[in-house]
Amino acid sequence: MAQGCRWTRIIPEIYGIGYVSTAYATRQYSAVLEDVLIYAKWRLDGNELGIRGIFFDETPNQWSSANASYLRSINSLVKSSSGFGVERLVIHNPGTIPHWRLMRGPCLPDIAVVFEASHQTYFEAGCEEALTKLDVVPERLACIMHSVPHSLMTASSDVGSQIKQLAPLVGTVFITSQSSDLYTSLGAHWDQFIQAVNA
Repeated sequence: MAQGCRWTRIIPEIYGIGYVSTAYATRQYSAVLEDVLIYAKWRLDGNELGIRGIFFDETPNQWSSANASYLRSINSLVKSSSGFGVERLVIHNPGTIPHWRLMRGPCLPDIAVVFEASHQTYFEAGCEEALTKLDVVPERLACIMHSVPHSLMTASSDVGSQIKQLAPLVGTVFITSQSSDLYTSLGAHWDQFIQAVNA
């Protein structure tokens, strides 16, 4: 097992998730299948990495029967694979609030990232109202919010206030003051975020 992956065994609440792009359902299913099977094989090969599911990036947010069929297929692919253990996790990332019909029945993932944009966009675009209308339990929704004003991130209590504002609507939250390099750096207020989450 790779040295950098030992945290998946040291901290029980942490587990690995495989990344697969769907290119908004334009990527061939056969290519997605190939990627998923590679991750599933890791556990079967006995390398102890323990991938528990798949983060499907760039999933569609517009309703069509083709998009619905695509989402059902990728969900089923993970849920039916023994390579992801017993509690197989499917995460979709449309990055925006999807059409409600894509958030029902076999299209619905375990978690959907329904917001991936700036703090300002969240409040200017009426996301709170749209998420309420979506009528999905918060535990199945996630928010990735960047460019939060530094004044709202200075202390862990400030970060906690932001998280509490989002919590009634989304069960999984990541907020950062960073406006660039969002996925390559933890940011200046990482400690405050961790303290707020653990409070």
